[in-house]
This record gives sequence, C-alpha cells and structure tokens, in this order.
Amino acid sequence: GLLLRTAGFSRLDERAGCCAMDPQQAREVMLPSNGFVLMDEKAATASTDFVRAVEMDMDLQWTQSKEAESWRSKLRFLRPPSGDVMEELRAMKEKALKENADLRVSQDARDSKRREAQLASLGEKSHVGLLPRRFAAACMVRFRLVPGWRLNNIQ
Repeated sequence: GLLLRTAGFSRLDERAGCCAMDPQQAREVMLPSNGFVLMDEKAATASTDFVRAVEMDMDLQWTQSKEAESWRSKLRFLRPPSGDVMEELRAMKEKALKENADLRVSQDARDSKRREAQLASLGEKSHVGLLPRRFAAACMVRFRLVPGWRLNNIQ
C-alpha cells in the first residue's frame, strides 16, 4: 500500500476545520486549537520506522537484483541521435519553449487585468487580488515551507 508521508490539507473546506498529519506538522503549520492531528507521536514514529524499513528493503532488492549493473551496461551502448534527428529535436525544444513563454506572457497579462479589476471593485480596504497567482506555491518552494492553511491565506 501507499503511505501518505506529508500532507498540507490546505484545501479543506474551512467549515471542516484544519488538519495535520502528525504533531510535528501541527507545530510547523501552527495548527489552530480547533484543528485535529491524524497521528500521535507513537503512530508518527511507527510511520517513520515503516518508511525506513521499506526504503532499506527497496535498496537491498535493488542491489541484490543486479539491476544497477544491468542499467550501467545498457548505458555503455547508448549514443546520442544523429545530426538530422538532433537538429529536429532541438527545433522541437525551441518551439515548445517559445510556446510556454508565450503562454506565460498571456497568463501574466490576464492575471494583471484580474488583479486590477478585483482591486478596483473591492476598493483599497481589500487585499484580494493584490498578489499574483501561484504566489503561495512560489513561497513554499523558495523558502521550503510546509504547506498549510496560514500560507494559503496569503493567496
């Protein structure tokens, strides 16, 4: 089975309350007093031990099965594509990068219009629409923050 190792539960309906996977996550996201924690310290320790055991077993199976050696031998025979094929692949890459850049510019323009419209309609007292889309996600990645309801509230 799968083990859910981390979860922010940040998309829960506010009427359902706030949730954290374990006490450590509850501390990291400053879980409010009305929130609930899915695992206590003992269960969190058991979960960590389980993950460690599974990862050790996977490592053991990988080394005993000689898969790593098989992959290394396959890599010796790999060669880059020929000149024409490589040029075609480079052209496809450039086209995809240009399309993505064009899409990003168009999204940014729509975001700016949306923010301006929200600010104009809600007045100076509201912060809605002030920050760009994906701001919370960018903060989480840049500062290695744990997802949570407080971080989502900046959005």
